Amino acid sequence: MYHLFLTQLILIIFVAMPSKGYAQKQIEKIFYYVERRDSFEKLETHINQITVLGPQSYKIDEDGSISGSVDIRVTELAKAHNVGVMPLVVNPRFDPDIIHAVLKDLESQRRAIESMLQICKESTFIGIQIDFEASTWITETCLPNFFERQPKRYIRTDF
Repeated sequence: MYHLFLTQLILIIFVAMPSKGYAQKQIEKIFYYVERRDSFEKLETHINQITVLGPQSYKIDEDGSISGSVDIRVTELAKAHNVGVMPLVVNPRFDPDIIHAVLKDLESQRRAIESMLQICKESTFIGIQIDFEASTWITETCLPNFFERQPKRYIRTDF
């Protein structure tokens, strides 16, 4: 389990490297944003206290396709306050069957990686956080391999 956590942490740090004019700071203050009635008001209240905004905006399905978007009000507020945006990609309802399907199939993994790269290229995001929750032996044995494929692909595309 420690190995899985360490791999995720390394990927988040790697993906959060400075990009598109974002200035790296010593200590990052992350605000996780979930779409709820009062979320935007809370974000407006605390925007000057954070350096990275993590909206839970994207979902992966069994074939590795990623869908979703970040509310334009959220990205505009972050830009106006020089806050980096690094959205989360989650398996809906944290259903282990969804992520297991992706992790067992190399084509689904390729599709997911390509989708995440495309999302970053078409936006001002500083990266993507991968939040696949499903703690079973399949995840623990396959997830590190998925994460190991990520940095190689990001480097090849100069992201």
